[in-house]
Amino acid sequence: EKDGKVVIVDAKFFEKGMEFSAYGGKTFNYPLEMIAASKYDKVSVQTDIYREILDRKYKDVELSDERYVLLYTNEGAELIPLLDYSEEINNFFNFNLNLNK
Repeated sequence: EKDGKVVIVDAKFFEKGMEFSAYGGKTFNYPLEMIAASKYDKVSVQTDIYREILDRKYKDVELSDERYVLLYTNEGAELIPLLDYSEEINNFFNFNLNLNK
């Protein structure tokens, strides 16, 4: 919790550390094809999915715009801020809801 808001922190263990760029320029599939498929982007998307679910299910819980990964490696631990893909994830959820009508 920070400033009275819930902060999402995901814990990961990557033996060789965080990969910040996608191999060969790979991206997610449609409708998230604008997002690179690096470990960093994948964890960012994952936490934004958590945030979207929490925001839709628990309207009374105030969520921080900050998201982090607590990254454990063979060298130790580091708290890394994540990218904000909340708009893309919101669009993704709405896209899927429209498919299921």
